[in-house]
Amino acid sequence: MPPTILVVEDDDFQRRLLAQVLESENYRTRFAASGAEALNCLSRLRPDLILMDLHIPDVDGMEVMRHCKTTPQLAGIPVIMITGSAELETVLKSREVGAADSIVKPFERSTLLAKVGRILNGQVGIGWRSERTVWLSEASFADASSYCARRGKSVSPESS
Repeated sequence: MPPTILVVEDDDFQRRLLAQVLESENYRTRFAASGAEALNCLSRLRPDLILMDLHIPDVDGMEVMRHCKTTPQLAGIPVIMITGSAELETVLKSREVGAADSIVKPFERSTLLAKVGRILNGQVGIGWRSERTVWLSEASFADASSYCARRGKSVSPESS
């Protein structure tokens, strides 16, 4: 059975776009338009991955992720945060709370699929996406390292 991805996104256009991209790669998708709807959905469904918009109605994406990471039955589900902000602070805060990765809107189809593939790689044979994702991850780490170095801080791969 193909992996199931719960997409938590309040914008109808973004939901349709994500459905088209993910379903074209044979992922099963389920949707929630708010934090409360996501929590309700997670009481019945154990997806293989959650794509979580940061700014959603009711309970924001960060709080939903905190709930997931502190609930034993949900803690193992990886989360990719989706945000309209490219600020490193937002990305780092998402990682602190437990996000496996993040993606900034608007995103490239190939970037989204590479990140999803990397996270699901242990569950699905992704092939070429793994190599591309390593490059993306290294680039992201290099950007984060450069940003932190300019501010007198350090970051190591073990902590990312």
